Amino acid sequence: MLLTKWYKRPMLREQLQTLLTDHLLMMLTFLASTFLVIYGLWSTLNRFRTGQGRCAANLTRWHHSSDPTCCCGASQQMMKHIVDD
Repeated sequence: MLLTKWYKRPMLREQLQTLLTDHLLMMLTFLASTFLVIYGLWSTLNRFRTGQGRCAANLTRWHHSSDPTCCCGASQQMMKHIVDD
């Protein structure tokens, strides 16, 4: 009953709508940024797990590079080499 009377006042109704809209936008922005961080981390870990990341050997295999060697001197820079060595 009290909420109904309060909501019928035009000025308070507008303030409530603005407050809810601002709060909703903040929540959606937070969720979107959190999703992007989590997705980026998940994607990177999955690339290492499957061995299909952007290493020199794969870039050569995909015809994006011509040199599969690692900057440390190894003959091929593979995902396993990046993690283990």
